Amino acid sequence: APEMGSNAVGPRVGRRATAPSVLVAFLALAVTSAGSAWADGWPLDGERHGAIDPAPVRLRGTLEARDEPPMPPEGTKYIVLTSESNLGDPDALLPLVLSFRKHHDDATGKVVLLSTASRAKDRTKWTQWADTHGVIVGFVKPPHKQIVIGRFFAYHAYVKRLSTQRPEVTAVAMMDATDVLFQSELMSRVPVGSVAYVLEPRHTTIGQCPVHKRWIEGCAKYGRKVWHRVSPKPRVCAGTVLGGVAPVEKFLASFTAEMTRTDFCNDQGVLNVMVHTGALGESPTLWSHEDGPVLSLNTAKEKDDATRARTAPVLHFGHSSAWASRYLGRAGGELKAAWRREKAGEDVVVVETTPAPVSATSDPVAGGSATSDGVAGGNIVNLSVAFYVEAKLGDPRVAVDALKSIRRHHPTAPVMLIGPPGDDYTVLCRYYVCVAEVWERGKERERGALGRGARKGSSESGGSSESGGSSESGG
Repeated sequence: APEMGSNAVGPRVGRRATAPSVLVAFLALAVTSAGSAWADGWPLDGERHGAIDPAPVRLRGTLEARDEPPMPPEGTKYIVLTSESNLGDPDALLPLVLSFRKHHDDATGKVVLLSTASRAKDRTKWTQWADTHGVIVGFVKPPHKQIVIGRFFAYHAYVKRLSTQRPEVTAVAMMDATDVLFQSELMSRVPVGSVAYVLEPRHTTIGQCPVHKRWIEGCAKYGRKVWHRVSPKPRVCAGTVLGGVAPVEKFLASFTAEMTRTDFCNDQGVLNVMVHTGALGESPTLWSHEDGPVLSLNTAKEKDDATRARTAPVLHFGHSSAWASRYLGRAGGELKAAWRREKAGEDVVVVETTPAPVSATSDPVAGGSATSDGVAGGNIVNLSVAFYVEAKLGDPRVAVDALKSIRRHHPTAPVMLIGPPGDDYTVLCRYYVCVAEVWERGKERERGALGRGARKGSSESGGSSESGGSSESGG
């Protein structure tokens, strides 16, 4: 899971976040991509927690819906469970979906997407997309407004039904939606008698990671004592958890109960505590980053993992590492191109919804020829884009608006959000999948603000606006 986020309940965003009006405004903005804060079923009415609300969901302008997410067809053996909430572009899931279908038999392996969409037009969009790509999609209303928390409650309800309605399913993989890539067959290697937890690189323990410290020590139910207990342990990723149906159901029952008990502390923080304190068994199955089948690249170093990344069965990128994100972009682009060629051979017309950018060195009217590397026929190819967003002191709306716009048009691009000292944007970045860092004006030349070297676009070069809310991109 991305190395971002903090306590999932009552996030502190900025110095003034304790003011009710600002807090309400932030929550309303942070959970929707457009329109009302209630547009996609968030937040729930009242304070009910636990099972998924069985009450009908009223679709805007249509009738009510009570349907449970559909089961996979009979004969299915392997399931990849994933989720989305307010994700603007369904094609952001294509690296996961196309790579899984490439390396697994479609007759026995299925991707199941649980979506929080409640508006008729959004459900129609996701249903049509799912039908096109062989994905099973269902619509849910989890008991928590943040999908990184609520997804596990939705998974639990679905896996419970799997165990009774599809007993032939042997293995389940719960995976993040937009940053996972299969490079070879994996599901037959999943232990059906246990749950496999994926470790992040050993170069950083829980105790050496300030984000994990905030997640665990900052959780009121854990505090400093629990933090010290798990500090020497390796980090466990919450974005890829795999196992047999019965063990996964048992895990999800315990995990969701503990998240509820802690008043919804960060999902990865809770998972690390449970794994390393014996709450999930005295000898849990741990897949190491260095030689396991799933390579977690969120905090990986290119010099350590670039070579093995080409051969690992599954890559989980995390959107934080620039080199890894470029790898995902290239691989995902190749998968999409292959799919389009296949569909073209079946006389299916594929409509491009986003025009390719035009080269600055070609004639956009005449569609001139390439004059520089990476440009063909006037279109830029193999372009990687990343975003830098500078937050405005004490006003989270600037960052929220920027992140919403970026994620609507670039759902998988790396994003770094810079906030002034004292403002905490880690929860916001957990929701929008970005990296939150603290930066002080006047320290543009210090190393580390952008991961390597000096901050680009400093005030001396006119790179930021006076309001402190700018967005920059670079290839």
